[in-house]
Amino acid sequence: MAPASDNRLPRVYKEGAKVLKEVLESKRGLKDVIYSNRNKALHTKMFALLNKYLDYQNSVGKFIEETSLGKNAKDEFVMKLLCTELLYGKKRLPPIENHAIKNVQNAYKQYCDENNIADGNISIFETTANCDSPNSYEHFIATKKKLRYVRVNTLMISKEDLISTLVSDGFVEIPKSNSYDEFLTLIIEYTARTVNEEYFVQDYHLDDVLVFLQSTNFHDYAPYTSGSIFLQDKASCFPTHLLSPPPNSVVFDTCAAPGNKTLHLAAYMKNQGNIICVKQECLSQRTFPELVATLNCWSRPGIEAQPPDSKSNMFTPEPLRKVYAVHKNPNRFKYMK
Repeated sequence: MAPASDNRLPRVYKEGAKVLKEVLESKRGLKDVIYSNRNKALHTKMFALLNKYLDYQNSVGKFIEETSLGKNAKDEFVMKLLCTELLYGKKRLPPIENHAIKNVQNAYKQYCDENNIADGNISIFETTANCDSPNSYEHFIATKKKLRYVRVNTLMISKEDLISTLVSDGFVEIPKSNSYDEFLTLIIEYTARTVNEEYFVQDYHLDDVLVFLQSTNFHDYAPYTSGSIFLQDKASCFPTHLLSPPPNSVVFDTCAAPGNKTLHLAAYMKNQGNIICVKQECLSQRTFPELVATLNCWSRPGIEAQPPDSKSNMFTPEPLRKVYAVHKNPNRFKYMK
């Protein structure tokens, strides 16, 4: 008889389910919750799997509903991650005699048999968008060919030097687009290619962001492990550019975890000035200084403080995602002392 431990659910699914539950119920950011998880060895795997679930949440929900998996699930979040892994991740589950894994595998096999679907064909669960033009943005979204955005950490390397490194390492640079329509057309064209080449292009809107195919793997790539590049969503790169604080500014970041936007601000300000970071939860206080220390930034020890009694003491423009700067009027701080 095999030891009971041989049939235990792998930790990436157990810990990932806890993270997913907290993300969905507390509305905290995925990276914030993952970085506060003590199992650092699982962070990369959990982020990849949970990100995949969030991308295909509706399709996974449809599969669970049509197979009635949700009726008898002991842990709905484990089930969601197992379905995501089988449908959109590795396309297979660990070959162990685990009850949760067997339930998902059996439901998938039964569904495929009942609907005459070849094993591994998940196109029925894809969501397609209606669009008139094959080169429209809607067409790109319908293909489910997502992109991977990479922000250049200009405190460590210039964009030009990074591009030279990428090209010397075998990446193919796509010429920069002259219009947004041209940019979308290029993206659609290159995501449709099946040749085994790695492409990248400079983002049309943000000059310190490069765009890669989602399949590009950076986890063992030297510029990533050294902190020269960040895997950062394009949306989270906009606040710094919208704010555009010059060097020696004082910036108040009232939502500073997990720290990507904060470090982007530091790079934009050329590491000159002051960024005051505030986070309601203290979960990320251990990881943030460690991250800063490896990325050519300097920081001071954090302090614990009670929030002001009146929320009117702090003005936070929502379009800037809770980030604002004090450029020339130090008196704005007098209510925060």
